[in-house]
Amino acid sequence: MPLHRFMAEVTKLPAGEADATFFEQEAEAQTSPYRAGVASLLEVRAHDLRGRRREAKAAYRRVADLAGAVDPNLLRRAKDGLSRRFTKKRAQSLLFDTCMADVAN
Repeated sequence: MPLHRFMAEVTKLPAGEADATFFEQEAEAQTSPYRAGVASLLEVRAHDLRGRRREAKAAYRRVADLAGAVDPNLLRRAKDGLSRRFTKKRAQSLLFDTCMADVAN
């Protein structure tokens, strides 16, 4: 998946309009465990923003299981999601560098 498409969905997170299915498919398509974990975390956050807390908590547990072997920061974010809901306010504080989104992959 082109990075610009991925980033387009990420920018929809603060409004609660990101497509969780897109992130799920992106996670399944990844060969990098780290990138799969990031996409899975974004999928879960999209569910959380849409009020699907029960599903989100189960998915945060799955991300935490995967992330434990991949990246400590990803693990911390998944555990944080278990203890508190991901809100639009928190989504607005996410920073992403998109200047190379059209050429990087």
